[in-house]
Amino acid sequence: SNGDVFMFIGADVSHVVVSERKLSITAVVASISPTSTPCVCCSSEQRSIKDKKYSLEIFKDFQSMIRDLLHIYIHTNK
Repeated sequence: SNGDVFMFIGADVSHVVVSERKLSITAVVASISPTSTPCVCCSSEQRSIKDKKYSLEIFKDFQSMIRDLLHIYIHTNK
């Protein structure tokens, strides 16, 4: 890969049972080294404010989660 750097990213949303009125859990995991072996993860709880549903399949804070993981990657690989 001629010195190219890359980061593997995985993301998912998990719901307990919708009828239990539990919040959705979002998680993003990312590799933090050129070997792709060590990884870090961030997660959060979320619900839809607009329609009062507790389950929400869309990441509301995906951008900030990715930004945090990129900062960790950059700091780790200085």
